[in-house]
Amino acid sequence: MADQDEPLAGLRWHWGEAYAIDYLGGRWIAQRRDSHSTFSAESADKLRDLIVADYGERPVPRKDSKWLQ
Repeated sequence: MADQDEPLAGLRWHWGEAYAIDYLGGRWIAQRRDSHSTFSAESADKLRDLIVADYGERPVPRKDSKWLQ
């Protein structure tokens, strides 16, 4: 199991419905599922902070949202 597997699974568990999240080439990457706006960080913790800030400013509609129906 790679060092990034557990934090990657945790980020996807909490935020995967709103963001596509991956670890590529040593960078943590998140892409909004609505606008496809993308950002990256050096660590899982920093990416989580970016996701929380982004979601706080502009929540991503979730599957059960009327916006998507």
